[in-house]
Amino acid sequence: MHSDRWVEVSPSPFDHEREGLERIKEILPDAPPFRAWSNFEFRDNRGRWHEVDLLVLARDTL
Repeated sequence: MHSDRWVEVSPSPFDHEREGLERIKEILPDAPPFRAWSNFEFRDNRGRWHEVDLLVLARDTL
């Protein structure tokens, strides 16, 4: 998957996580609608923080 389809929000401090994400990046199709965002956090409507290692947009699923 080309870098314009893969967004690394923040780099992982862990070697094993970086290696795993790189492997996934290699096998994901480089074609629409596939996109990926890695290593980010969000706050839900109750104010709790959640960590996401990888979010992939694919055909018929997120």
